[in-house]
Amino acid sequence: MPIGDDTDPIGYLIYLTDFPSGTHGPRQVGDLYRVRYEMEFDNKLDKSGAQLDQIRAITRAR
Repeated sequence: MPIGDDTDPIGYLIYLTDFPSGTHGPRQVGDLYRVRYEMEFDNKLDKSGAQLDQIRAITRAR
């Protein structure tokens, strides 16, 4: 998928996906991956900022 900005020096981005052929166009796939990455990055920032990685989880017996 050619792009028109300076995010990739070659001008192409390659995505490996298991979407069925023809269900999503190249731009849709790129947008989905971009949004997913942003959400994962935000979650990582939230966890580290709140130090959630230092909380010990306890599982109750049923």
